[in-house]
Amino acid sequence: MNETIGHTVSMHRFATIQDAFDGVAAIYDGPFGNNSLIQRIREMVWTEILNRAPVKADILDLGCGTGIDAVHLAGLGYRVWAVDGSANMVMKTIDRVAGQGLSKQVLVKQAGFHELSGTFDNRFDLIYSNFGALNCVSNIRCLAKDCAGLLQPGGLLIVNVMGKYCPWEVGYYLLHGHPRRAFVRWSNRFRQVPLGKGKVWTKYYSPQQWYRFFADRFRLVGYRGMSVAVPPPYLESWGIDHPELFGILDRLDENLTGMRFFRNMGDHFLMTLRLK
Repeated sequence: MNETIGHTVSMHRFATIQDAFDGVAAIYDGPFGNNSLIQRIREMVWTEILNRAPVKADILDLGCGTGIDAVHLAGLGYRVWAVDGSANMVMKTIDRVAGQGLSKQVLVKQAGFHELSGTFDNRFDLIYSNFGALNCVSNIRCLAKDCAGLLQPGGLLIVNVMGKYCPWEVGYYLLHGHPRRAFVRWSNRFRQVPLGKGKVWTKYYSPQQWYRFFADRFRLVGYRGMSVAVPPPYLESWGIDHPELFGILDRLDENLTGMRFFRNMGDHFLMTLRLK
């Protein structure tokens, strides 16, 4: 949820993004941050981290939000450094960490992604980012360089990025007579996406587009689509209204998301990279 153009920050855009996330921090764990479909995606990211990094590894959470991921992983034994550009999100994370008695396991800092290289002196075994925080970064090549500089040799980068081709979104908005909204992700430009009473500058990527920014410094370990057959989190009510059909789609999604064609679709994609 941070904004950088090279290493010169567009302060207007950055302030707009900060304000939007500050404005929803108090309710982010409700409809914005923790419905059942969001939790489904969250657990996929947790599983990938557990499969790739040994417990007690040092990990960096980029765009930590209210700290749900950081607290969960710290509870498993990881040492977590959590960073976010929103002051209110950082305060929510600090409160959550303290409430769980994990203050020695989680270090929380407020910083924009453009400030990463000057924020941490140590290097990490793994860096991860969840729920499209990186879709708000203007210069991904600078981010790739900074992440490479913060990782141990052979370290991992696991990212959950909002994808460019979401079949559910296209179908839903076409059926409801909003063709322009149906294809908003297909643009190669940043768009202002509503969040609460604010708006967030956001750009969507295919896995191939995303990896190009990292290919000089990272090797692709693998990627998969997320929420290809099941609806995106903002359509959770559909799944509640159609539980039997949702169950079928959920099982189908588990098989489709790793297949060569379908892994390029979905509300998000999950990509794992290793520092060369």
